[in-house]
Amino acid sequence: MASFTAPSAIVDTNYGFMLEVTDNGGLTSADIVNILNTHINVGPNAIINGPSNGTLGTNLMFDAVSSTNLEGDTLSYTWNMGDGSDPISGNSSYVYNHSSTGSFNVTVTVSDGAESDTDTLTIVITVPPLVIQSYPQSAYVNEGSAATFSVAARGTGLNY
Repeated sequence: MASFTAPSAIVDTNYGFMLEVTDNGGLTSADIVNILNTHINVGPNAIINGPSNGTLGTNLMFDAVSSTNLEGDTLSYTWNMGDGSDPISGNSSYVYNHSSTGSFNVTVTVSDGAESDTDTLTIVITVPPLVIQSYPQSAYVNEGSAATFSVAARGTGLNY
């Protein structure tokens, strides 16, 4: 019995072997055996990294740099932010600023040109907390007189 273990192939490769068989009586026969070693593409493994929450108006950074492809193929990345905006093709990292609050499924699809894989990260975007940035430390006013002061605050839906 003859055997052959095919090596890893980046492209389809044809191997030719001369097979010679000899019987117990010393008679021989020979022939050429061709074996086609077919390349089987191994698709990429998408891995998304990023925060699981953020606040409205804040840039969030996502990346897929941990995504792998065993064959070392050049990978392409398509980002979908889960908010109805058009998917964006580009780099392995992406910065996004959600314009509404809620829960969103951020996805990255990684492709090697033949196969692709998608990973999903659910993020929650909330309203930033109210922050009073400045206010008067102390003020004196006479009884019955109007007091005027200024306050600076950061947040959404503020009323003074």
